[in-house]
Amino acid sequence: MIPKGLLLPALLVSAFAIPIALHKDGLRTIQRGFASWWQTNNLTTAPEPKPPESVDASDIRQLAGPTANLDSLSTGMPVEGEPVGHLSEVIRFNVTPQWVMHRWPRVTTELSDLNLEGLRVPLVTGTAPHDLAGSLTYYFDNQQLVQRITFHGFTADERPLVELLVKKCGFRAEPTLGGGLYLAKWSGKTKSALWVQHAPVVQAKQRMTQLELELELNRPGRGYGLSERFSDLLAEQQRTGRW
Repeated sequence: MIPKGLLLPALLVSAFAIPIALHKDGLRTIQRGFASWWQTNNLTTAPEPKPPESVDASDIRQLAGPTANLDSLSTGMPVEGEPVGHLSEVIRFNVTPQWVMHRWPRVTTELSDLNLEGLRVPLVTGTAPHDLAGSLTYYFDNQQLVQRITFHGFTADERPLVELLVKKCGFRAEPTLGGGLYLAKWSGKTKSALWVQHAPVVQAKQRMTQLELELELNRPGRGYGLSERFSDLLAEQQRTGRW
């Protein structure tokens, strides 16, 4: 059994993917906002313990789990991978599985409903209001080409992400209640979507969790369209009158 004092490092590092060197007050602030969400997204089922005074690298190697590349962890690379200078570095279609494995020491594989292999990684771009924190997944076809990119996570300011999607991917804002809805269409059909919703309770001290994001970005063209899951999400918003 893992001692209670070591459970939080696993939550903070392998789930939140925040650099070890980050100030412990920042860790605690973000941890409080993310703990329940990560627990429901199959990254941990442990109860939230009392915050420890420090995070030790040996704890990471012990608790990272079978999907972590422990050789990379031992070299000092943070589990959230290399720093992200701009969102366009990671939200793009010209990447390979090898690039993903090299940039992130912790990668989880999964299959989608369209015979695509997904490589899911933790994404934490920083601690500023416009930064993102959550799960980023690249879906590759049998030719090793990215056909779909998804992100589920949080931010306090979605505008930089929206700006990128509008300029580079043809997204357009839709009239909706709540945080916002942005769609990209191909031949009149919705191809990609970003759904932004406010947290049920917005607290100033938990600014990084003020907005929850659901992004599905499919490669432009006649290939893969919006997933059944996201189509159902949009249908529910229409049914309830939010869109």
